[in-house]
Amino acid sequence: MISSEASPVSSAEVAQADPEAIDEMSPELVEELPPSVLDDLREGRIDTIPDSVVERLPKDVADGIPDALVAGASSNPLLTVVLLAVGVMSVLGAVWGVIKGLIKLAILLAVVAAGAWIWYFSR
Repeated sequence: MISSEASPVSSAEVAQADPEAIDEMSPELVEELPPSVLDDLREGRIDTIPDSVVERLPKDVADGIPDALVAGASSNPLLTVVLLAVGVMSVLGAVWGVIKGLIKLAILLAVVAAGAWIWYFSR
């Protein structure tokens, strides 16, 4: 086992280099993590703890997780760009929908006003 005291390597790097090093993490953190996530970390199937798992942990336990072990959008820049593009397109679509609705309302009110004007002056 690699000891974090013997080398200046962070606990996140130790866990990624040697899956057995997860046992050296704080007992509270290991106790709160789902067994499937711990098994995946130990067997090397995943290198980071998924965001959905971190969000379910108590705040004090989540703060003890090294940043390198937490998966996020910053770990996948392409995902960040795609999500940003989808968000911008959604906002533009919503604005376009509101503008279309206002144009339809203006046309309807113009027709009603023209009808009222013709009716009033035809007497």
